[in-house]
Amino acid sequence: CSMADREGACRSAMEHGLWAPALLLSSYMNLETYTQVMGQFARQTFAVGSPLRTIYMLFAGQGPSLFNPSEVEAVVDGWQQNLSVIVANRTPSDNAVLELLGDALWQLRGQVAAAHLCYLLAGLLPESPSGAAGDA
Repeated sequence: CSMADREGACRSAMEHGLWAPALLLSSYMNLETYTQVMGQFARQTFAVGSPLRTIYMLFAGQGPSLFNPSEVEAVVDGWQQNLSVIVANRTPSDNAVLELLGDALWQLRGQVAAAHLCYLLAGLLPESPSGAAGDA
């Protein structure tokens, strides 16, 4: 089975929504392909803001994309569940995502205590949101 065969089979599986074969095939290709397939799976399978979408996007190394303008409100709406799934399933990029969640809670909802919790879980000292006016 050549790499071109795997790529074609993976692409075909994705096009037909056959996520288990697509993920399996991509895991035998390269990390970049695997994370692309995992991200596409998460976006097409789980609702915006759901904890499952959150954790699969983290597994795909695409956690910061959860804070795009089209998704951030839904993530913040379910912040407790999203925070729980992040902390229970640590990934290399989750500290940055925890910081973004804290910033969103502070900036969009004024939930300072919730933001501080996110910062502490990310290993940060609480301070003003990233990029906020008045930062020194």
